[in-house]
Amino acid sequence: MKSLLVVLMLCVQLAMAQSFTAETSDIYVGESNTEFYGSINILSGTLKKSDKLAIYAETGRKFSATITKMSLLDQPKKEVNEVQSGSVAFIEFKTTDDATTGKDYLRKGYKVYPYTFNPVEKSAPISST
Repeated sequence: MKSLLVVLMLCVQLAMAQSFTAETSDIYVGESNTEFYGSINILSGTLKKSDKLAIYAETGRKFSATITKMSLLDQPKKEVNEVQSGSVAFIEFKTTDDATTGKDYLRKGYKVYPYTFNPVEKSAPISST
């Protein structure tokens, strides 16, 4: 009975965990330097309206964001709660800091992951000596 309970708890945790990868497309600044809107390509998984995002620049700079509105790109007036892999979503989101500064400001081509995502550092090649 206890093992069944443990398996059930693991299934619930996996179902509730964020799991997606995406890439920013055209991103625009909203009314403030922490509000943005634009399109995002969902590469794998499912992006949900309630998801918190970690957006990574190629320099390693991380932008933390929260989705406030989401729709499909071809139906911008119809809000949706989730978007599947292979789709392009139009999202409105807020960042925790000003993402309009620096040479790696928020723009097209950045990788998007769940907020809890931890990038793995590339390790140095193993020496044969």
